[in-house]
Amino acid sequence: MTRPVTAAETLRAARAALGEGRTDEVFRHADALADDPAAEVQAPLAALLREAGEADPEALSVFLAANAFRLPRPTIAEAARALPEAG
Repeated sequence: MTRPVTAAETLRAARAALGEGRTDEVFRHADALADDPAAEVQAPLAALLREAGEADPEALSVFLAANAFRLPRPTIAEAARALPEAG
């Protein structure tokens, strides 16, 4: 029987994917963590989303719109810093 993947392992995998430029994988990992209310998960998740959004703002915008009901407001606010200012 395999053990469940921890949030810390998922964050590490997302960080590695980001380092390799695989933003689609970052968003896939972020989706797995969106419902976790722990600050020690959401703070690094927000930073990862912001960094991924700097590389792919459109994908970040789509991810945030699709998951706004699941993500804590501080996570959304930090990640959204990567989005261009609205006109």
